[in-house]
Amino acid sequence: MHVGEYVINEMKERKNEIRNTILVVDDEPVNRLYFNALLEKLKYNVIEAENGKAAVEIYKNDQNIDLVIMDIKMPVMSGIEATRLIKNFDPEVPLIVVSAMTMAKEGVDAIEAGADRYLSKPVNREDFLSVVKSCMKSKTFNNEI
Repeated sequence: MHVGEYVINEMKERKNEIRNTILVVDDEPVNRLYFNALLEKLKYNVIEAENGKAAVEIYKNDQNIDLVIMDIKMPVMSGIEATRLIKNFDPEVPLIVVSAMTMAKEGVDAIEAGADRYLSKPVNREDFLSVVKSCMKSKTFNNEI
């Protein structure tokens, strides 16, 4: 093997080791645990926040977050307000709002605040993972343009 081939193989291996990071924001520990378990099976790094204010602070201090999953109804700062602030800071980050609130107005408010997708709880595992994968592909595509 030539040195050039070795370097290329090493670069491919490192690229395969790079894991995308997802910020999961929910005030209910059991929900964070559920999302974390699903995402870690797909080899994503997961960062957790228990309210919107913490999520905004974490996001602004960690430029390596590739996707945000946000609950709506939380103490300290709502998911709608946190979504608006994160999207104002970084309009390109994919953001999925997940909420137990089933009113259509909540979905509309989330999209108007900048959410890319809205899912209702309880979340279907396959639908959730499909939306996550779709958002991650979209982010990768946008970064390559």
